[in-house]
This record gives sequence, structure tokens and C-alpha cells, in this order.
Amino acid sequence: MADYSQGYAYCSPFLPVLSLDAHLAWPESPVFDIPDTDDDPEAALARDQDLAFLRGWVLSRPPGQRRLAEALMRGETQVEVARREGVTEAAISKRMKALVQAGGRDLQRLRRSVLLH
Repeated sequence: MADYSQGYAYCSPFLPVLSLDAHLAWPESPVFDIPDTDDDPEAALARDQDLAFLRGWVLSRPPGQRRLAEALMRGETQVEVARREGVTEAAISKRMKALVQAGGRDLQRLRRSVLLH
């Protein structure tokens, strides 16, 4: 048995190396059928870069559009935003139209983003 009391473990060049992933490759393992949900590093980096780009774009919008975009990203409806802002649904619809036009122009690079797929 290994003695970890000194902060290190004894390893012998004569003992076989055991993989931490051995259970994942063994079909009888209880963890064999659990899917790996982690993104590959390239996809994670692309997602983080796209999120940073989108956050920067949202922060660059005029205040009314910025609040609307943030609310929509949280899943709120236009009706909920109108009530909270104390404006009509028509005013929110107008902001939404301006936001969509600006987004269509400025967010072209996100059309192929992992955020949308």
C-alpha cells in the first residue's frame, strides 16, 4: 500500500502503468455508457471568444437596446420587458426592430458560432 503521509507516492518502473481512463474503454464498466459532455478545447475556446464578442456588442448598444438584449438573453419576453421598463409593447417592438437590424449587420461572424448549434 502506498504511503502518502510524506506528500508523495512511491512508483516503481517494474509495475504496470494504469490509465485513469481504463474504465471508459472497458464495455463492462459501469461508466462505459456515460457520454462525455465536455467540449473539445477548440470548441470551448471558440464558444468563449464568441460569448465575449457578443457581450461586448451588447454593451455597445444604446441603453434601451442593451437592456432589451440582456433581458432576451435571460429568456424574458417582450411583454415582461415592457412592464418592467414601464413602456408600451410597441416601444419594445421598435427597440427590437432596431436591435435586429444592428445585430444582422454587426454579428455576421456569429452565424457559424457554436453558440447557435
